[in-house]
Amino acid sequence: MFITDLPEDVIILIVRKLDLKSINNLYESSQHLGRILSIPGVIKEWQMSLNSMATVQSFKLNFFKDVASHLQVLNICGVVDVCKTTVIPALRRLKNLKTLDISYTDVDLLDFFDMYDACPSIKNLCINFSFEKRGCNLSESVILRGQNIFEKMENVHFVGTTTNLLYSDIARYILQKANLNTLKYTIIHQKTYGPMECEAKYEGIVKFKQMYVYFMNLEVNYGSFRDMPIFNKFNSTKYEFIIIANGAFLDVIEVYVTPIFIEFFREKFRINAKCLTDFNNDLTGNMGIMIFNKEYTCFNDTFFLKLFSRLNDCFPVFFVSDSQSPVPDNYNWFYTTPAISQTVNNKNMTDGSIEFKKKRIGNPNFVLDYDEVFKRKTRFKLSLVFTVNYVNPVSLSPSCDFLSKITFLSLSGTVRYAVEFFNVLFRCCGNLETLDIVAPSISPCVSPISRSIPLSKTLKNLRLIDRRFDYNTFFQSLSQCKTLENIHLLDRSPENTSLADPSTLFKNCDNLYSLCIKACMSNETKRKMTRIFNNAKSSLKKYQLDIKLCQIFLTHDRDGFNYEPYIDVFNVYPIKPGLSFLKSFHCKYTSVLSKYLPTWFKGNFLRNNMKSHNSSCLL
Repeated sequence: MFITDLPEDVIILIVRKLDLKSINNLYESSQHLGRILSIPGVIKEWQMSLNSMATVQSFKLNFFKDVASHLQVLNICGVVDVCKTTVIPALRRLKNLKTLDISYTDVDLLDFFDMYDACPSIKNLCINFSFEKRGCNLSESVILRGQNIFEKMENVHFVGTTTNLLYSDIARYILQKANLNTLKYTIIHQKTYGPMECEAKYEGIVKFKQMYVYFMNLEVNYGSFRDMPIFNKFNSTKYEFIIIANGAFLDVIEVYVTPIFIEFFREKFRINAKCLTDFNNDLTGNMGIMIFNKEYTCFNDTFFLKLFSRLNDCFPVFFVSDSQSPVPDNYNWFYTTPAISQTVNNKNMTDGSIEFKKKRIGNPNFVLDYDEVFKRKTRFKLSLVFTVNYVNPVSLSPSCDFLSKITFLSLSGTVRYAVEFFNVLFRCCGNLETLDIVAPSISPCVSPISRSIPLSKTLKNLRLIDRRFDYNTFFQSLSQCKTLENIHLLDRSPENTSLADPSTLFKNCDNLYSLCIKACMSNETKRKMTRIFNNAKSSLKKYQLDIKLCQIFLTHDRDGFNYEPYIDVFNVYPIKPGLSFLKSFHCKYTSVLSKYLPTWFKGNFLRNNMKSHNSSCLL
């Protein structure tokens, strides 16, 4: 049976489980399918962000032109070749667009003013709140123009620096006429050119039902809550607050709340939240502030259910490494500090009564076995933090069932990996999409990963902090893992790095959209390799590729990467905003659908996880 033989309603159900690239391939494959996909209401979202469609070249597709007038959501967050002049022609086609995410691009707020004229139906906006191209002063006419635009907005998400968002009144002035459902600020660490000023002055606070402020830097001190203009006008008695601070380790979490939330955190997360009585404390590190207007918020069961869903991924649940008790069912991210039991160490001990010299043998491997802990889970995320210097090499067993359930794995700390560790990892973790490794100095991981990563059939995201990179060999190995999409490497080698030509990697990994390498390199090396990388990208027409080659001079960076959409998937920053108003869910196609699909369809379009999207704003 071919997919074209299925009823239209079944085809539409299948299409809504696919990513944009797969849908476009369907559109191109048959006139019949193209006609169905062009029916108003079938395709409502155009998700270009963080995938191989992340280029303005996608606007030239016949598929886009056919469905543009029906689209309600356009997500171009982080698209590398976006600018105002390339987006405005596309926006003119979008007669029913409601939600636009154009953050982490070269488009700034004043660019959007011109873009809004091309598409005045936009109600929900996520954008960079930056003005570096404009100098340091905004006229009153610009502020008034912004007020007239944002008066019509329902949900707004600004991404900007501490200077522009926290210690400037510009945002408050622009939003004076707005009455928002949700206002969100994401404070990222980036270059700024001093505080913005404007000629006009306005009074009053921004009107909103809910507000979220996320601080995306692990070590910066942002100052006192009360000293920030966006907060110092608040009458705190009219709002309920949640302040969450994440420390250097997963278990260092501090929560301050108004009394209505104390029982919620105790019951749902086993966190003894502190009552928020003092707003004068300094804000430091990776933090989230949630503010709810009492007048417009009903704190009922539905509210707390949504709140739990929003915070669930912010709090990985700890379990005792040698426990046999299953983890709770309603959580998805877990962490532990593996403890090698005394019985393992005793295997190396000899009986004191034996006087002759025994043959020296190595320490036995310590096998990570969490089958009992995760026996009730079907999919989960796992972080392993090795907190002491383990004598025994750590290994995995192919017979362990829990490996096949891991979708995200983070490894860090002082540990020695057994020779077969990564071979078993890539062979047996059949659903592993994201791997995050901070390699210890006693056990470099580059070589064993190079040998074994071609065995993986599912890995999409790789972040590796290590030393002794042989980039030619490493790129060749990565090129054999054709599912890769997002690669972040931090090379801690103190000597000057010599990179390799990435052409084979770019050619073989068709879904690759991000490659970031931070290493010790000279200015000349950086210029030369940037030219080589960009030439490889251009020659292969990989317009979607975001390439970053960065010089580092300190080899002790703990995380090594500033916050951006491409790093978000690795959970370096547990307290995070989500990339937009859009929440993505990943799922495998069901066996019920699978049996109806022809082999060519499954092979070409369902090779990767299918995606569906929900455009509703969280909380």
